Amino acid sequence: MNPRINQTMTTPTVIDVAPQVKPLSLRAKLARQPEWFTFGLIVVMCLVVGAINPRFFQLATLFDMLHSATTVSLFALGTLVVLASGGIDVSFTAIGALTMYGITKAVFAWWPDEPFALILITGAVGGILLGLINGALVYRLKAPSLIVTIGTQYLYRGILLTFIGTTFFMNIPHSMDRFGRIPLFFYQTADGLRAVLPVSVLALVLAAVVT
Repeated sequence: MNPRINQTMTTPTVIDVAPQVKPLSLRAKLARQPEWFTFGLIVVMCLVVGAINPRFFQLATLFDMLHSATTVSLFALGTLVVLASGGIDVSFTAIGALTMYGITKAVFAWWPDEPFALILITGAVGGILLGLINGALVYRLKAPSLIVTIGTQYLYRGILLTFIGTTFFMNIPHSMDRFGRIPLFFYQTADGLRAVLPVSVLALVLAAVVT
């Protein structure tokens, strides 16, 4: 057999057919995964702050960050579920504010000694009902969730400002105050201060696990 014919009939390999794939540059990798850029900024910021004040690298700092980030993180986890389902909800802050102010004023007015567990259940039911209104409007109007929740956001804020108000609470119900003071873990720092991790952080942990 002619060697030229034999060479022509030889099956080409993948290496011969596929183009050479160049490795991605660092910039391209960061463009594909921008969360690593954010993580790097956080690390750099922590190192700078720690170099200025070495007491930043204490367990008490982590406790404070977890405590202050609990509420925002809970909102973020809820928003994550909505985004994962293919929609977007911009009314969640209005729902949270309306529920919080409404329940707190109702407790002060009618049942100052209401158990904290019942306050939590009432808040959850209120948030679910307002969220169901959003869902029903999206379904009935066949409108994008972004447009609907922009409208309901102003609706809920209007109800809050008109009928409830947003006066700053100098005091909160006793059961809420007691729960906020329950320590999950605490220790004495080198400065003699008492660093406390509140039990409310468990709500964030539980929500993260469920999500």
